[in-house]
Amino acid sequence: MQAMHRTQSLSRRMLLAAVVFTVAMPCAAQAVAGGSGCCGLRPQDQLWLVSERSLGCASNCVEPRLQYWRYDCQRHWTRADLDELLTAEDSEMNTVVYLHGNRLSPGDAFERAWTSYRSLVRCADERPIRYIAWSWPSDKMGGPIEDARIKAARTDTTAYYLAWFLDRLDPNAPLSLWAHSFGARAATGSLHLLGGGELCGRVLERVHPERVPANAVLLASALDNGWIVPGRFHGQALTMTAHMLLVNNCADRLLKRYEILSGRRSGRVALGYTGISRRALGAQAAKVTQIDASGYVGKQHQFMLYVQSASLMARMRAALLSAPRGVPSKNPADSAEEVDPGKQTGPELAAAATETELDAAGKPQ
Repeated sequence: MQAMHRTQSLSRRMLLAAVVFTVAMPCAAQAVAGGSGCCGLRPQDQLWLVSERSLGCASNCVEPRLQYWRYDCQRHWTRADLDELLTAEDSEMNTVVYLHGNRLSPGDAFERAWTSYRSLVRCADERPIRYIAWSWPSDKMGGPIEDARIKAARTDTTAYYLAWFLDRLDPNAPLSLWAHSFGARAATGSLHLLGGGELCGRVLERVHPERVPANAVLLASALDNGWIVPGRFHGQALTMTAHMLLVNNCADRLLKRYEILSGRRSGRVALGYTGISRRALGAQAAKVTQIDASGYVGKQHQFMLYVQSASLMARMRAALLSAPRGVPSKNPADSAEEVDPGKQTGPELAAAATETELDAAGKPQ
């Protein structure tokens, strides 16, 4: 009997191992194809962090003294400069710029740079990526309401610094923005400036007036739900966008209270909570895809919950690493006809792909 029990136990373990191997094999195969350094950084990739935390208010006349770091497997994070970053540019490389949300310390920003990069390249193909994490002054300040109002105001300055930086990059290379919460607010502000818009009295003196539009993936966006409508506060953002994926959450308990930023009776609602009216976007509506993530992350606002969902991460990865319009793609998957996830067989994907339709589009106060 003991021998039979041991045989059955061994068989169950072998079956479990086979199942685990089968599930893990697609990611493992791609990791082997793309290579993986001993430190976790793929040998074909670059990992950078750019920080504006030491800077004050932006000025049109002063070049911002941003701080730069590059990750090296031997020396880890090492100081660099803009010239080094631009010299390392490769027109074949997809650049992804990640903007974190609120209440992250400088140390947290370095850690988030690493974890967000690993989430992106997990199961990605072998194409090289230059991953740039943007660090803005989001340290905790006072109570939550006071803190949120201070950071909301700060995002206009962050948008200018980011636009200034993006304008220095190769205008013909593929570019994607990946942003969460207030980071999304800064991302659309920067695209608005790159598109020739004005933001709080600031305009961008362009180095590269012509640029291939970028892809953008915005998670739980903490900006007014009408700001990217043409003619509104960030109304030029979509002119510099090839495709924008809005990952919204209609159950987000923080975004539900978004109007507190400007007064409880302001009537303002967050883009990441309600989505945006496609009718209000007019001709630009074709550039925008919206999915609701409440079934994956519940009422929470944390970035890591979004990337821990394999289904959500697959959608975000596809949007970030596809070639923007105007950039020839060398990956056949990029030119394949897009499948409507709402028509796929999995109930999770069908729920996540539900598009949000609104009639109202908020105005900045």
